[in-house]
Amino acid sequence: MAEIVAAVVATIGLFASVLIIRGFAPYALGGRKMRDADGVVATTYRLSAGVALVICAYATRTIYWDVVPDILRWLGDGVWARWYDATGTAVNILFGAIFLRGIYHFAVLLWLLIPDEDRAGWSVLTAAWYPRHNAWTRAVGAWRDKLVNRRKDENGN
Repeated sequence: MAEIVAAVVATIGLFASVLIIRGFAPYALGGRKMRDADGVVATTYRLSAGVALVICAYATRTIYWDVVPDILRWLGDGVWARWYDATGTAVNILFGAIFLRGIYHFAVLLWLLIPDEDRAGWSVLTAAWYPRHNAWTRAVGAWRDKLVNRRKDENGN
């Protein structure tokens, strides 16, 4: 029963993924033509390519592991086992590479979202921490200060 539910969920996920990929494809595929005044690839391209690749990695991995085994088992006894013995989990390298390429586009997108006057001080790897001080860092700082002050009160300082 669980295998049937997994196959149904994977199939619905595939159709939903195809819809989303289809929606973003024109932007992702035409993105190299979309440039701003400085010649930088538009953020629309990075967003579209990232979404399409991450969803593609999810959909293909889901189909491979949730649908293909059932189809191969249906084709004959031991077909999936022979296929798995021949391929193993090496196919996950492909799924992971597609996923990482999508994440790369998201990282570049984050960098492109930094205002021009601040962008020079940031890289694609550090852009996720822009701005340095936001609501999250202020909340953590307040929590840390409260903890430090409580310890000082407990120690009589």
